[in-house]
Amino acid sequence: MYRFLLIFLFFICFRLEANEPVMLVKGKLLAEETFGSGEQLEARESAEDVEMSNGPLKWVSEKDGTKATLKSTFQKEDGATLENHILECTFRYEEELDRTQIVYNDEFGHAIIIQLSPDYHHVRKWPDQDLLHRFEEFPDASGSSLKPGELYTVTVEMCKSEFLIRINDNDFLFGENYRAGRAKHRIAVSVEGGQSTLESIRLWEGTPRSDWTKNRESWIARQQDRLPWETEASEDFESRFRVAALRRQLRDNGDPGYAAIVKETSAYLEEIRLLYPFYGAKPTRKNVLAKKDARLHDERYRSMLKHLAQLEEKELTYFETLDSTLFDSKNVKKR
Repeated sequence: MYRFLLIFLFFICFRLEANEPVMLVKGKLLAEETFGSGEQLEARESAEDVEMSNGPLKWVSEKDGTKATLKSTFQKEDGATLENHILECTFRYEEELDRTQIVYNDEFGHAIIIQLSPDYHHVRKWPDQDLLHRFEEFPDASGSSLKPGELYTVTVEMCKSEFLIRINDNDFLFGENYRAGRAKHRIAVSVEGGQSTLESIRLWEGTPRSDWTKNRESWIARQQDRLPWETEASEDFESRFRVAALRRQLRDNGDPGYAAIVKETSAYLEEIRLLYPFYGAKPTRKNVLAKKDARLHDERYRSMLKHLAQLEEKELTYFETLDSTLFDSKNVKKR
């Protein structure tokens, strides 16, 4: 028996009744919570600004960034990780909301992050350990039709490296990324700002539907009909999305200028890892503590990280020679 831990860092909201899965067939119900039995709640940071009650769980946050954590531990008999599955969450938000995230962790930490907001939605691949994948990617993004006061249900289906996240006909994300196919060790749902109610969370094992290959093309076609995201409301994301797309294009097409930068940075990364094996390794307690200690007390380590940052800046400068508008806005961080 293994303990499969779900940590929920609250909140946002979605629309419609539960979406029936189209990629997977529901199997064993791994977890179900409707918050009527007095779950353990743990307030983080400014706990005095958070009001919480059970059945359904209500959330009030008066300061941006205030978070609460609901921890539920589930038994999973056939392993400590999660693979093909269906996750369903039902929410309502009453006031202006910043964003919500559904975060999947694999053995190296954050892997796939689903972000939903009133302005736009996206799926982000967290930077991986090897050089060619150590940057964020955005397998899909769209605009949003979410509005306060309405009940939403989000259904997440993950099958091998593919994902389908649905709220309604307009609000959905679909795509593929190698990191979505890795075994998952943890799921976290988080919210920043606003006032919300969480009605329920359910998690099932899933098996591939026989008709999914035929239906996949219809979802690809429907992506073109979704709402565009509001560029003015998300200038920083717009820049990050374009940088990620350009990086992937240069990598996949073997651009010689980019390849030279990758080669130089790769060699330096290997030098860091040779001297400091915890760098880029699994985030075990031992490695996390070693990294923290090196940052605090090892001048050589800090110097090497500074030089690595300079190499990363060199990459961004190269991108600017190809597209001078990437970092034009004062609201955009160069990264």
